[in-house]
Amino acid sequence: MLSMTLCPAMAQNDDIYNSQENTGEQMTTLGYCVSYEDLQGKRWTQADSVMVVTKSRSKQMWWGGKDFKFESNDKTLNKLLKDKAVAVMYHDTLLLNTCKLKDRGASFGKGYARAYPMTDGRLLMTYFDVMKMNRKSMTAGMFGLVGALVMSGSSSKDAKQDVCYIVTPGEKKVTIVDDKVMKEMLADHPDLLEEYMQVDKKSRSNAEVVMPLMKKLGVIG
Repeated sequence: MLSMTLCPAMAQNDDIYNSQENTGEQMTTLGYCVSYEDLQGKRWTQADSVMVVTKSRSKQMWWGGKDFKFESNDKTLNKLLKDKAVAVMYHDTLLLNTCKLKDRGASFGKGYARAYPMTDGRLLMTYFDVMKMNRKSMTAGMFGLVGALVMSGSSSKDAKQDVCYIVTPGEKKVTIVDDKVMKEMLADHPDLLEEYMQVDKKSRSNAEVVMPLMKKLGVIG
C-alpha cells in the first residue's frame, strides 16, 4: 500500500500491539485475469498451491500491504500475481490488484482489495481512505514521535473504516465516492437522495452508507 512515513520509533513502540494481531496464511486455488477484457469476459486462469496472506488493518497501517496478498513458489506466477494480474477470484470474492492505482495522487501500493462489478463496466472497490491516511502519516512525521503517537489512535480508526472507489478499467486514477459523487449519482432519484442526506455529513462516504444505496440504485448487484 502507500508508503507510510510514520517515524521508525513509533513503529518500534508498536511491536507489542502488532504482535497481538495475527497474520493469516493458507494455501488455496484461485483464478486470475491479466486484463480487464478477460475480467469482463469472465475468462479466469486457474492457479494452484498459492499462499494467501491476510493482514489486519492496523498491521497494514504500520507495515504496508493490503487486505489480501498472494504468493507462490513459482517465480513466474509470483511476479504475475504481484504486478501483472488485474484481478483475482478468491473463492467467491472478487479482488482487484491495487499496485498501479492512485487516489488523488496517493498510491495504494501492492496487494488486493475487494471489488464489485458495476452495471456500466466499471468496478466499485472498498478500502480505507488512502489519501486521508497519507496526509495523516505526513503530519505525524512532521512532529516526530510525539506527533506520531498523538495521531496513532485516530489513524487506527480510519484504517478500519472502508470507503468506496470507482475503478475505470485501464485507468490508474480512481474516484472516491464522496458527497459530491453521491449527490450526482442520486440526482434523478429524490427518494434515495433524501435517504442519503439524512446521514451525518461526516459519515456519508462510509462504505456501509454508500453500498446499500448503490444496490438500491441498481448500479451493483
